[in-house]
Amino acid sequence: MSIKRIIGISTFAADIVGGRTLYLDQKSYDQMASGRRRATRTKTLDGAAVVYDAGFAVADQTFTLDLRATDATLGAWVAYIVKTYNLIRISTTGGVFSCVPSSWEETNGVVTLEALVMEQLA
Repeated sequence: MSIKRIIGISTFAADIVGGRTLYLDQKSYDQMASGRRRATRTKTLDGAAVVYDAGFAVADQTFTLDLRATDATLGAWVAYIVKTYNLIRISTTGGVFSCVPSSWEETNGVVTLEALVMEQLA
């Protein structure tokens, strides 16, 4: 049995349909708690390597949220959010983030929202 986590998605602007509390599958929730540094490694002719390391930034994260449709309107709501807003708020137990809702897809009762993290608000 997979454990589900609750997240909140809302708009920054006042919108009567601009916010929901949703259940997120564990796999997607775990993905949100990952990250990577801005680093590249280039091999050199002597067999060593040169590393360019620009550190970690929360803005490098992309949230891929698989949402189980609890009602028939979820897919339409996510599509509305992506089409209408350039910035949304995603609230998790790990923090509150401002994100760009970049794409959505609905397949077999699962709505996937891809959100590009801009900054951590709290």
